[in-house]
Amino acid sequence: MRTFILFAMLCPLLQGCVGGVVLKTRTKVIIDPAIPFYSEIPQPESKRNLPEATNAIVYTSEWLRKYWNNPDRVSHGVGSEEIWTYKSRRVWEGAVPFVIVPIPLVLPVGREKVCLTLRDGRVVSASTTESYAIGGTFGYIPNPNGGGSFGAWNWENSFSK
Repeated sequence: MRTFILFAMLCPLLQGCVGGVVLKTRTKVIIDPAIPFYSEIPQPESKRNLPEATNAIVYTSEWLRKYWNNPDRVSHGVGSEEIWTYKSRRVWEGAVPFVIVPIPLVLPVGREKVCLTLRDGRVVSASTTESYAIGGTFGYIPNPNGGGSFGAWNWENSFSK
């Protein structure tokens, strides 16, 4: 019993004493995407949110081959549509409970990817599939510069590059 009481008293002083995180994937569809130049697998965003939206670049299959190289896979959609898929790092799904140390109970389920839909040789939409985590921990988190803080922390974030 003494050991349990001592453990219960010291547990909050350890990094991320108790808690849990769930690793999942999500897919986001982007209509009329703005595609950055290649740097690993960049994530497209909507042109509508950019200040240069009125001077929009038309992304063609030649542009993609020049700046993004050839896709990992090309599939055919409805009519003359092509779907170009670019893959990057592994996607893991599962749970990671924290009881003093993290206990990863996760499996690889695929790869992060960017799918670009081309109609008549021009990009009309994009979708991205990426990892994210949601959960939290409670305990003591040390600061690399010394000291630290005690409390609860939210682990909702994206594991993007």
